[in-house]
Amino acid sequence: MVTKRSSSQIFLAQVRRALARQVSLQDTSAEAVAGRFGWSVRKLQRRLKENGTSFREIRASVLEEHARRMLLEPDMSIDEVAQKLGYSEPNSFRRAFKSWTGASPSNLNS
Repeated sequence: MVTKRSSSQIFLAQVRRALARQVSLQDTSAEAVAGRFGWSVRKLQRRLKENGTSFREIRASVLEEHARRMLLEPDMSIDEVAQKLGYSEPNSFRRAFKSWTGASPSNLNS
């Protein structure tokens, strides 16, 4: 039997997977993720709110995971990570990373 909690966990995992796929396309917008479900952005936001989270929270978590993984690659520069995550400016990525972790991306990249 699928409980409300497990149903919620399944849905959130599906959104995280959809976002992770979008990272490789460098488009982690709510529009792109909602489109993967055939939904409007509003419906995606509503469903996420019903499940106790927001698109912004999930997006930050997914991007942080990808950033950490990429920064551990010895041949990957911070600028390359920023570009692969869809940031137009490396400084925007640096600020986001610091807000997620409290540290500079160069701390992981060295």
